[in-house]
Amino acid sequence: MFSWPRRRCLFAFLAAAGLQTVSAGAQTRCVVTIGTVEQRGVPVVGASLADSGGTLFADNASCARRDAEPRFSVRPVWPRFRVTGAAGLPAAQEDGALWAGRGTSAALRAGVIINASLFHLAIVPEVVTSANKAFDHEPSRDTSRSSFASPFHVAAGGSLDLPKRFGAGRYREITPGASAAWVSAFGVSAGWSASPQQWGPGQRGSLLLGAASTGIPRVFVRSSAPVQTTLGAFDVVAFLGTVTESQFFDRNTTNDFRSLSAFGVAWSPNVASRFTAGVARGVMRASASAQPKASRAGDAFSKAGPGADELFSAFARVGRPADALSAWVEIGRNRPGFGLRSFLTLPYDATSYIVGTRGVANVGRGRLVVLAEFANLEQGEDVKGREPRDFYAGVATPQGWTQRGRTIGHWNGPGGQSQFVSVDWVNARTRLGLFAERVRRDEDALFREYLAYPNRHDVSTEIGLRTAVVWRGQEIALDGSIGTRINFEFQNAEYLPSLRTVDVHIPRLRFSVTPMSQR
Repeated sequence: MFSWPRRRCLFAFLAAAGLQTVSAGAQTRCVVTIGTVEQRGVPVVGASLADSGGTLFADNASCARRDAEPRFSVRPVWPRFRVTGAAGLPAAQEDGALWAGRGTSAALRAGVIINASLFHLAIVPEVVTSANKAFDHEPSRDTSRSSFASPFHVAAGGSLDLPKRFGAGRYREITPGASAAWVSAFGVSAGWSASPQQWGPGQRGSLLLGAASTGIPRVFVRSSAPVQTTLGAFDVVAFLGTVTESQFFDRNTTNDFRSLSAFGVAWSPNVASRFTAGVARGVMRASASAQPKASRAGDAFSKAGPGADELFSAFARVGRPADALSAWVEIGRNRPGFGLRSFLTLPYDATSYIVGTRGVANVGRGRLVVLAEFANLEQGEDVKGREPRDFYAGVATPQGWTQRGRTIGHWNGPGGQSQFVSVDWVNARTRLGLFAERVRRDEDALFREYLAYPNRHDVSTEIGLRTAVVWRGQEIALDGSIGTRINFEFQNAEYLPSLRTVDVHIPRLRFSVTPMSQR
């Protein structure tokens, strides 16, 4: 990707851009804000409709600029509470640290924020628990792995740490949540964080980094806000972090950690522009410990080589959430060597995409918000002599693009495809909406199965209602859905009568209480 001289030029550019930002706004201070990237696709009750501005690198713990902010302040982070009830099968989606297993699952997050001039500290842990009730699923086919490990992601072209169930009983975990500590100066923030983040414009997920897993402990550097320069406005972020194997993958204790180096750059003509485009890249390598070597910080800027797995993403957005019409696209690639020639001859090879649009119209005393987003992570197989590789699958690392058993990117996972549509009416105090979704899972793994007939596609369809009200500064939200998972784990009783579970009803209910300051 970049040679060292190019990297030095990039760092010099960032420094110059930061100095320009400070000179333009020396009276403002950076303060910690806690958000909810897990609810990015849900309209916020109120007039703003979650118009988050220009950044496409959302982070649950981020930096906001406020006038006349005191040099020292201590503020509570009021509790955010989530409960999910899932019958039939687990309901894990964009849930961050929460494993929404079968039965009732819950997460509670709270803490304190300290701002001391240039230094910022957020201590915001999250406690998660799940009944994690049993359900009928196929165990792992690899005897060196846990019986809960995925039976479909074992080979070199498809190995992933994606457990079907997180153990045999109740699951509990305490995570860092949105905790972070950093220093902000000259328009740049640098420090440590473990908060969930989502890179890209997608509202229901992102290809490279999404909110489907717990956050990645990392050291980072980023622009505190999009920086206006003579070449346009730039938003830049880079980090080096550690991703960890789940407890339900393999029995090899020597490969539990991996380093992840990633960077992203977004550009728009100016900070007020409604057009933004960007690129991002991540490189993952096996690590001997939870402390990655500092020498790997530059992996995302260099050629990955045979000992690493990598993902590349390009994205663009036109319009902002509160605009009458906005649209976005993200394209990801999981193989190196992507160039114009390969794109022209085989544009879909090793490629996934997300496309979406949102419309907003005034209706009565509120606004009608219509959202549609489609994602496709399925991989083509028409290249002779070239082994197909599931998106997110690991070759250099058997766990692949996962963190503690969940995909780091889109919750659909490898071989996934989804179509989501929602209609919500929103005013200053209430929200009421209808949504529908179709999801096809593990399509690439189906073609590795014996008798991969078309009638064995694993597909779920859901339709639901969602609502929310604001009461005493809290957004109280509830949504429920009914649906069916057809041919669960590629089972079809008509042609394969020995299989047990075929179609599964999947009613789901989600309840949350979120302080409006976090929305």
